[in-house]
Amino acid sequence: MKASYNVDIQKSAAYDDINDPRYLPSFYLRSFPNTGYLTGGVEPVRFRRNTKTWAAKFDLVTQLFPDHEVKFGIEARWHKLYAQVYTLQFRDPNDTNATASFSNMLTSGNVFLPYVPTAAGGLTEYTRHPVNFSTYIQDKIELFRSIILNLGLRYEIFKPAADYNPAISNELSLQDTIFLQKNLQSAPTKHMLAPRLSVSYPITDQGRSDSRTGTSIRLGPWRACTATRCSARRWGRHRLAIPT
Repeated sequence: MKASYNVDIQKSAAYDDINDPRYLPSFYLRSFPNTGYLTGGVEPVRFRRNTKTWAAKFDLVTQLFPDHEVKFGIEARWHKLYAQVYTLQFRDPNDTNATASFSNMLTSGNVFLPYVPTAAGGLTEYTRHPVNFSTYIQDKIELFRSIILNLGLRYEIFKPAADYNPAISNELSLQDTIFLQKNLQSAPTKHMLAPRLSVSYPITDQGRSDSRTGTSIRLGPWRACTATRCSARRWGRHRLAIPT
């Protein structure tokens, strides 16, 4: 039996503090055409993801019969995911109606400082609690004292604890929502079966031949299973999560 706890922290920002004086208003941004390389200004996008995982695993191996070795196991994983991503906005705290621009800075004397936007301004922030559970059974059979046959079956449950949009194509066509969240609904729990079969037998006293077939289950990265926000206005710069 095993238990574990893991913390994974990912973050990306030009500077740790949003009030760092080295942050420049977005009108300073310059880039090479058709690339994301900046030649002027400071990258305003800030990103942070914190993933905590608690896991427990139990395996049992027993020799039921002289020719049968049976393995059985269960594993459970509980996750807590926190993510935040946004693009810094700039405004003059003494004149919030002033548009952040070179002209206002030079002619009106506005001082534009960074601030974190709201959800309407593009802030994406969420906490998710997905759960994985799996169990397997495998029988190792020795045939004729030389051929080894492995038969196995694995069952997995994945609860995404996230939302998805089944009408995303219609919303993209209508363009009547900004973040494509009009028809969000909870993603269903996934149930998956993965059978396995392998045969191994000797060819020579130093070599063996193996034949295997089966189904492998692998979940995608969490960013593809939990985020639900996507901007229709900036579709080309966003990746849409599909938790189903």
